[in-house]
Amino acid sequence: MSSGSGRGRPRCVFAGSDHGPNVEAALDIVAAARALRKALDLDVLPGRLLCVDWLPPRGVLDDQLVFVFDGGMLDDQSAAVVRPYGTGVAACRFVKTANASSLLDPDVWLRVQHGISAFMSGTTAYLHYGLRLSGAPSDIGT
Repeated sequence: MSSGSGRGRPRCVFAGSDHGPNVEAALDIVAAARALRKALDLDVLPGRLLCVDWLPPRGVLDDQLVFVFDGGMLDDQSAAVVRPYGTGVAACRFVKTANASSLLDPDVWLRVQHGISAFMSGTTAYLHYGLRLSGAPSDIGT
């Protein structure tokens, strides 16, 4: 999805939600489903957790946990009707994985790579600002 511009190119992001502090982590999958509905009018319940990424405080933002879920597969008919919905998204499109790196910020691209790897291996990746911690288990078995 594209939302505005940054660094001379459209800023591409994934549907997500900041459900605010003091909300139980178990609700993250519900927040992800709500974000997909709000941004793309897509009514799906995400699948299993692929990765968790801790982001350090930045400027006025506190540290954050970013959860990446398996969004499932869309058939051709469903994919054909995906479109921006509401005011937060300027455009959306499907791209091949090889093309995603040039569209995403580097930290988001790292998260995507780890999410794909976790999907393929049946694990859940634990990240620290997009990178695996040295000396920590590389994956959490499922």
